[in-house]
Amino acid sequence: MKENVMVTIFTPTYNRGKLLYRVYDSLKEQTASDFEWLIVDDGSSDNTEEIVQNWIDEEIINIRYIRKENGGKHTAFNTGVQNAKGELFFCVDSDDFASKTCVEDIIDTWNDAKSDKVAGIIGKKTDTEGKLLCGEFPNGISETTVYDLGRKHQCYGEKSMVYRTDILKEYPYPEIENERFIGECVVYDRIDQVYTMLLLDKVLTICEYQPDGLTDTIFSTMLKNPTGYKIYHARRIDMAYSFKERVGYVIRYNAFDILSGDSKHNYNGNHKFLVALLRPFGWLLTKYYNYKKKK
Repeated sequence: MKENVMVTIFTPTYNRGKLLYRVYDSLKEQTASDFEWLIVDDGSSDNTEEIVQNWIDEEIINIRYIRKENGGKHTAFNTGVQNAKGELFFCVDSDDFASKTCVEDIIDTWNDAKSDKVAGIIGKKTDTEGKLLCGEFPNGISETTVYDLGRKHQCYGEKSMVYRTDILKEYPYPEIENERFIGECVVYDRIDQVYTMLLLDKVLTICEYQPDGLTDTIFSTMLKNPTGYKIYHARRIDMAYSFKERVGYVIRYNAFDILSGDSKHNYNGNHKFLVALLRPFGWLLTKYYNYKKKK
């Protein structure tokens, strides 16, 4: 007998009221209704709240709306996790929308293969023309970590990530004063140390990148949020598959350490000597970053 599973579909948003209707329309068409749509508004100045309230009043699907002061997507994510009622937490960004069967596919997969050792589900994502945004999943593999899916199985790119809500509560994003972005892998990498993920060879989300999105502004985002990138590279040093890869993480760690001036999130792993040895290369990379910033 299959258990009832509630899914929290979480959408962080900031001045994207004009786009949210696509998420809403896709959720109204779901083949399963065991979900809530939790919208966390990260301090929008547009009419997002009015738009969402109209949808709540329609009472077609279960919608909850939380407004907070602007702090960046990662802080909205933390707020969403803390307020989620679902067993599973599925982030559908404001420039994404859900496939028609995504909730049903998530629940069926979870009921068939969930265990205490599994943190969630990795599904596929396409663009609006149906082009897959990640590589094909490896044949014969039903479980892996997020990191191994890329490095070991060479499946890189954008994917649909579904996590157990209780695990996300244990591994929140660090919130750093004056920084507005921390990459998802800061959380994924920590969870990878303890749990695996189920692979679901189906498309769960469709994405249309916006010109003001992260993909379009990645370099400036890095320089504005150096501590977050320092934290990311610090953990990747010990996770690296090869010495060459480790060297790259060490140099970038040193660069972002210098750029941030942060002393609270220093590397404490097994390669401290290498970090010290390559410090001059971190200074050189810092000079390159500053040069690019001026341009």
